[in-house]
Parts: sequence; C-alpha cells; structure tokens
Amino acid sequence: MGDELETGNTMTIPLSMAGLTLTDLSGGRLFQYVDGELEKARAEIEQRFLAGGAALAAAYDLIGELLAALDGAVAAFSDESARVAAMRLKDTVAELGRSTVAEEHRLAELGSMAKVGVSLTALIHDMHGTLGYIVSFFLLPPIWRMAKRRGLHTQPDFFLARYDSPALAGVVALVGVVSIVPYLQLQLAGLGMIVEIASGGAFSSTSAILIAFALTCVFVYTSGLKGIAWVAIVKDVSMIVAVVIIGFGLPSMYFGGIGPMMHELMRQHPAHLTFPGHTTTMGVRWVVSTILLTGLGFYCWPHMFASAFSAKDDRTIRRNAVIMPLYQLPILLILFVGFTALLVIPGLKNPDTALLSLVTRSYPAWFAGFVGGAGAVTAMVPASMLLLVAATLTAKNIYRPLTRRDIPDDKLMGMSRAFMLVIALAALALALWSPKELVNLLIFGYDGVAQFFPGIALGVFAPRVRARHVMAGLVVGEITVVSLIWSSHDPFLGMNAGFVGLAINALVTMLAFALFPERSDE
Repeated sequence: MGDELETGNTMTIPLSMAGLTLTDLSGGRLFQYVDGELEKARAEIEQRFLAGGAALAAAYDLIGELLAALDGAVAAFSDESARVAAMRLKDTVAELGRSTVAEEHRLAELGSMAKVGVSLTALIHDMHGTLGYIVSFFLLPPIWRMAKRRGLHTQPDFFLARYDSPALAGVVALVGVVSIVPYLQLQLAGLGMIVEIASGGAFSSTSAILIAFALTCVFVYTSGLKGIAWVAIVKDVSMIVAVVIIGFGLPSMYFGGIGPMMHELMRQHPAHLTFPGHTTTMGVRWVVSTILLTGLGFYCWPHMFASAFSAKDDRTIRRNAVIMPLYQLPILLILFVGFTALLVIPGLKNPDTALLSLVTRSYPAWFAGFVGGAGAVTAMVPASMLLLVAATLTAKNIYRPLTRRDIPDDKLMGMSRAFMLVIALAALALALWSPKELVNLLIFGYDGVAQFFPGIALGVFAPRVRARHVMAGLVVGEITVVSLIWSSHDPFLGMNAGFVGLAINALVTMLAFALFPERSDE
C-alpha cells in the first residue's frame, strides 16, 4: 500500500482523508482493509469535527459534493470493491450529518447578521476560511507526501508530476500569476488607504498608493522569505490585539455594549440584517455560492498550496486544520466594528475606510497610529509573499519551460527579482487606474484560482483522470468566468460567476473523462 501518487499502468493513489488508502481499486484484500480503516476514519472524524459547530455543517455539505463526484468515478471504474467502500463512507457521512441539525440553526442565525460592505466581507472571510481548513484536512496530507517524494516546490510542479503535462502546468502557473495580481492590487489599495487616513489627508489617494507600492517593494527586496515570516508573527499579534480592543471597545463606547448596538442597528437599518442588505444582487444564492467558491479555492492559491510543502509531516497539516478555524473568530469583531461605523458615521463615502475612520475619530492619536501600523504590516506581509510566489511561478514554471533551457538556480533567482518588479507594477497600474472595492478584488482572484480545485481533488482521488480531462474543464471554467464578468453578468442567476464557472468546470472534466477515458497506452 504506497502513499505516493503515480501515473502509468499501475495506479497507486492515497485516500488518506481520515486514514483510508485505496490501491488500484481492485483485490479481495481491499474490502477487508477498507472495512477496518473506515472505522478508524469514523472515530477520527467524530473526535475532531463534532465539536466544530458551523464548520461541521459546512463539512457535511462539502463531503456530500465529493461523494457525488466519487459515485461517478466509481461507476466508470466498474469495480465492486470500490462501490462497497463508497457506500460505507456514505453511511459514515450520513451518521455524522444527523448531529449537525442544531449547528445548522446556529449558522442560519449568524447569517442573518450579515450586511454589505465591510461586514459582509468579514462574514464571508470567516466562513470560507473555516471551510478551507476542513478541505485541507482531507486534501493536503497526500499532496504533502507526494511533494516530499518527488521534490515539488510549487503548485504547477504538482500538476506536472501528477498529470505529466507541461502544458497543463504552464496554464496553471499563468492563471495563478494573473489571479495574484488583483490580490496584490487589494493589498496596495488597502495600504494606500491606511497611508491616506493616517496622514489626515495630507497625501492624496494616488500619492498614498505610490507610497504603499514603494514600501512593499523595499520590504520584499530587503527582508526575504525569513524576514517576512518573522514580521508575520508581529503582524498577527498586533492585529489580534487591535481587533479585540476595537471590536469590544467601539460598540461599548457609543452604545454601551454589543447588545445595545445591535438593537439600535435593528431599529435604524433593519434591511442590513437580512440578505441582500442594501444591494439588489448579493442575496442568499450569491453569499452561499461565494462561500463555497472561496472555501474550495482557499488552498488553491499558489502560495497557500505550496505552504503545505514546508510542513513537518502530514499530522502537522491535520492538526493545523483543526486549530486554525479558531483564528477566524476575531473576524466576528470586525462585523461589530462595521455595524458601529454604519450607525456612527452614516453616509460614509468609502465603506472600505469604515474601520480606520471610526478608530481615528474615537481613540487617541497614538492608538490610531498603532492600529494603522498593524494594518500596514497586515497588508505588506501578504503582498510580499504574493510577489515572491508570483515571481517564482513566472520564472520557474513559465519562463524556463518556454525557453527550453536549463537555467541555473542562481540566474533563475535573479530573473525572479526582475519579474517581481514587473508584477508589482502591473498591480500598481490596476490600483491607480482601475480601482474597485476591496472585497470584489479578492473574489475576482478567487474566481480564477478556484478553477484548479477539480484538477487537485481528482489528482488525489481519481488516478485514471488524465491531463486532457482536467485541461478541458479548466479552460472552459476560466472562459466562463471571464465571459460572465466582462459581460456584466456577475452574479449569474443570483450566483457568483466564479462558482458558476467552477460547476461547469467540474461537469466538463467529468464528461471528458466519461467520453474519452484512459487509453490503453497510458
């Protein structure tokens, strides 16, 4: 029973979600092995996730979708042992699902608190982060094992090793870099807002973004990866301290507490407590589809995907997946800050500035400076990491394969520095001449990278899926997303355009697999 993902006539694929290994989908001993391992899976999943609350409800929905795809794959494989294994796994999920009724009710209550703008952004981030960690619990350990055995460093490396297709790996690298640019634009725009507000308007919006660009580039070129990691620790501590203070402090300062603030919000703006708030497009379908899109795409970002490669072992990845959802809890405090700002600063011109505007109005200058500094570091750290990853993808997975030359690593590193500046300039240009709300920039990036999910999931769970199947779905999915957004059909039928593209992507991939199955020479 090997742990390595392989391609070829003899297929070995790990199903280590909950400790299950499935080799070649054949053999009389498989049923006995799966039967015992499923009991271990049942115990482990119950122990780790029954206390997960709303996260477990999301996990149930996600696993149901994965099982639907598994049913299609099993039918194609025509193997009785695999059918029995799928049925047993389905029974386990059904049993776990019966324990989520109360948690689904609590999730619905939380959803009723959403409002558009800053608070809706925080709500989506909270939910999609939790869902993303659940996906990582099942998906990343076998990917980590493959990375260690094959010496993988980037996300396109995984697609190249699994599907043996340089073309597919190149497309993944290109889409990853393109999707990172609006994410970088978000960080530059956010950092520019901090500079503008912290200066009391002394710097214009354009000047503030230029300063943010310069700060980010200097930080990247002088700190390096280790420096970014150390600064990230400072960023996390300072931001959590700031969020806790203002999350509880601002509602208490103006209304005497969170409860009275919520009552006042219900009195003045009852529409903001139900979807779609003051918009006409961000209804329940949009929110649910966006949470699913961003949750499935959470670890499809090139930098998030590759971060799993540096883990000590697969148990560390699973432990982090259990602990990290707690990191999403402080985001609820941002909801309360957004609600308070709506009441205290009505008619705010730019809702993205709600937090800093309210802080500078309510606290001494030194504390406002602390919050602004924490926010600036919070913008620079991910921006620096994104720049490093995008430059690496461009140099290693796009430029070197296109030139067909064996470029030494030291020269490749120098080229990546040049590509880093080019990518940063592209994000700067978009921030100056194509400004958008911050939440829309992030979701636009997710629209692109989430299309990798079928290729990643099938790469782990379906050994007979080939590069041509994944390429067909990926290309159609990306074309669908771009077409819907450029033609102003986002949302489409009330759903996020990226989710529509992802659904079509998965459908095309499975159809391609069914119509053009594995060839005998593969």
